[in-house]
Amino acid sequence: MFRRLGRPIQRETRARTIPLALVGGCFVGLKTWPPAELRSIAALIAVAAQVLDSEIVSTALSRVTALLRDTDTLRIGWAVTDAIVVAAANLVQFASAREQTELARGILELVERPHLEPLISHLRDCLRLINWDELDPDVHEQWIRTAIRLIEDPTNRPIGLMACLALAKSDSRCAEALLTEFRQNSTLEVGATLLEAGIALTDADGIRLARACEARMSDIRNAAQVRQFTLYTVDPPLILAVLSTSRTSQPESWDALVAFLTDSSVPVEVKASTFELLAERIQTMPPPVLPALGPTALEILSNDRVEPSMFGSPVAARGAVLRFALAAGIVSNSDALTQLLGLASDPDPRGRIEAADSLKRAIGVKPDLAVITLAVSLTQDQHHQVRAAAGRALAELSWVNAGPLRGVVRERIRALLTEKGAAVPRATAEGIFQAAKTGTSPDPAVLVTLRAIARNHVAASVRIASSRALEEIG
Repeated sequence: MFRRLGRPIQRETRARTIPLALVGGCFVGLKTWPPAELRSIAALIAVAAQVLDSEIVSTALSRVTALLRDTDTLRIGWAVTDAIVVAAANLVQFASAREQTELARGILELVERPHLEPLISHLRDCLRLINWDELDPDVHEQWIRTAIRLIEDPTNRPIGLMACLALAKSDSRCAEALLTEFRQNSTLEVGATLLEAGIALTDADGIRLARACEARMSDIRNAAQVRQFTLYTVDPPLILAVLSTSRTSQPESWDALVAFLTDSSVPVEVKASTFELLAERIQTMPPPVLPALGPTALEILSNDRVEPSMFGSPVAARGAVLRFALAAGIVSNSDALTQLLGLASDPDPRGRIEAADSLKRAIGVKPDLAVITLAVSLTQDQHHQVRAAAGRALAELSWVNAGPLRGVVRERIRALLTEKGAAVPRATAEGIFQAAKTGTSPDPAVLVTLRAIARNHVAASVRIASSRALEEIG
């Protein structure tokens, strides 16, 4: 019997013919469509994978693996190979251990080829989704040896770091190789990989990494003051913030972080991820830091000019700073609502997504009903990603805050859970899961709908997210 993830499906020839044709057409398109369209083809393969049975997923992944192992693929162009890797990353989470083993073997052949830098980001995503502990032991061992060899080669170190990051939790040799490399060279890129892999650092390692961050941040500030900007592969202020908020912090590290974040010559987009992290870890900041950062955050929010940036989305940066200001309690009720409404009315969907992502932080801003009303409004946005972000936020907000709007909230969440497609129902189920982690159970009517989609939704990702929420609710 054919099976989707979690439940059997019927052998309906017509229902399977259209997706089969879609997947087949996508693979033809990978080699014939213009580069600008390749990411769309990879996305189509990913969408198809969520609604297909295991046999078709297996066929699609087998085709992806064959393309990766085909030496002619790289000759066509990097855009083609990158699109194939994106498709692999979206298919691998639905694959069996045998299929993952074959994909890992195919990627292993790929990483032995030179000049793979354009593929690193999506290769990293793909490798991190592989369940290494269930792979064929020989393939697993080959990967470990290759990763350690590549990390010791300066020309291939980025590929080695990527591989060691994926393998560090499944084999201690990769973690040891990363530590050895960092202690010998103290490069920021290796230190960032250590942190991302969750490898414990000694106090001496932490200080060494902090000094590397401070040096790189000083370079960025000096360059910014003369209007010279460079894109970096790592985020030194974010790394320093992680170190400073998760271990015994050095005063000089906080001084360097504050100096960087308050330097007006450094683009706000470069600081966005650091403000986002500090919003989440506001309680770990030393008392003098908040008064030092507060005026800068408020100044950023008061600036209505939004200009394009090579460093990221200005709107996303504004959202991150707003969440920091809300977490720190340095923005007044009226100003907070003004900022939220400004983002919520942004013609760019990214602004409305930032508004939705900020709602949880804003729930402490009175009146709570205004925040709930804004969340309900955003769940009816024309853009599906805005509805998804708002659905997650609305489901995660405490039901106690809904007050007289509880019935409206209940029906909106039920509608979001049953909306066509996968993005909105999945995000809403994820919001219910997050609320359950804090001990908040959904309305009984929502619970009935959640159980129904956990059993019957066509998309495996929605069934998985719903089942996870139900398990957390208990």
